[in-house]
Amino acid sequence: MHYTVDQKTPTELALDLKAPYAGLEALFAKAAERLGANTEIEGFRKGKAPYEVLKQRLGEDAIRGEAARMHLDGLFPELIKELETKEFAGKSFEVIGAPHATITSFIIGGDIAYRIALSILPPIVLPDYRAVAGRVLKTKNVPPVAEEEITKAVQWLRESRAKIITVNRAAAKGDRVEIDFSATHGGIPLEGSASKNHPLVIGEGKFLPGFEDQLIGMKAGEEKTFTINVPMDHPASGLAGKALEFTVHMRLVQERDLPAWDDAFAQSLGKFTSADEGTANIREGLRGEKETRERERLRIAMVEAIAKETRADIPSSLVEEELKKMFTELKTSVESMGAPFDDYLAHIKKTPEDLAKEWREDAKRRVIFALVLREIARREGLQPSEEDIVAAINRTAAHRDPHTHGGDVRAPDGRFTPMSAGVDREQFVAYNRGVARNEKVFEFLENSPTHYE
Repeated sequence: MHYTVDQKTPTELALDLKAPYAGLEALFAKAAERLGANTEIEGFRKGKAPYEVLKQRLGEDAIRGEAARMHLDGLFPELIKELETKEFAGKSFEVIGAPHATITSFIIGGDIAYRIALSILPPIVLPDYRAVAGRVLKTKNVPPVAEEEITKAVQWLRESRAKIITVNRAAAKGDRVEIDFSATHGGIPLEGSASKNHPLVIGEGKFLPGFEDQLIGMKAGEEKTFTINVPMDHPASGLAGKALEFTVHMRLVQERDLPAWDDAFAQSLGKFTSADEGTANIREGLRGEKETRERERLRIAMVEAIAKETRADIPSSLVEEELKKMFTELKTSVESMGAPFDDYLAHIKKTPEDLAKEWREDAKRRVIFALVLREIARREGLQPSEEDIVAAINRTAAHRDPHTHGGDVRAPDGRFTPMSAGVDREQFVAYNRGVARNEKVFEFLENSPTHYE
């Protein structure tokens, strides 16, 4: 194999490759078999016709074209290795997408020549990323856990174990009630504004402002009609500023008997010996949540700061590919909630083209972030272990499907790991390999900047 390289742009290569024609010729029979696998030929079972018959039926050009694809598939790994070790030694080199190849000439018994067009990742000019990370990390600020936060957490635990008792009295703040209700505007019923046996806790503020206050004082069996003026800043633009007339029938009033936060209650949770131990555990958990949020903020800030000082010629193909990923993510999210995606687009009054236009800058930002993390990993020799990749796979699978429904994906070490149905296994592993590698990069940045303090 012999080749020459013509680098047209920082992200585009054209290669003229020559290889012995015999290597191509040896694949003709296999190429014909592949092309003829689903071809009906009279007198032969599908996929069982001999080569000479297939050649007459399919044509030599078609067979040669398929053989050329197979030939290049075999040559490509060696070609990429040659480019990495010779033409781009010590530099970042990675092919984007599939190569485009054509046969430019061939001589039976001599050589076959290919013209191959490759898109590659752009060269990345990074700043002193450890120094940049060090400056960002100096902004670390984890706020202390406030007593109010602990009180709210304790209250949530108490409410989760509350006893519900049906009472024959007027509803009060804090009661659980069940109601039938409907709403009209200008005497016309509002679509989707009626519900029966609807449960709510008075005072939680989950309805329109003022609605829950109207329920206070109502007894089971009573009915009431009242008007609510929807605030102008209400998120449902179709309701904002309107006066809605509600009719409510009180079906049930229930009192919630919350247990005291004492040693007995803490022990009933199965983890603690005393209320003080439970409080300490809540405080530690809240502190851990704050630490996690601050770590995530710092990580985003680090990569943003490094990317801001990075120079790279971003290929439009990478941005387009990222837009496709973003579109797929949104579609998957919408459909996972049971909503048809076309209905969602109609509801937000957007087309896919509208979304692509709005997202383009964010897609470019995501691409440069990925390139920065990849390049730091390359320069510092940061690669995840198989255990790291398996752990990332398990986290992703658990996040997508906490009950481990769906199929399994074979991790790099051969073990199977749960994954959601419909996810391509190779892409799933590749994605999580990238996640695990990025984790290595962030850990490196977090632990390196001490020299710059």
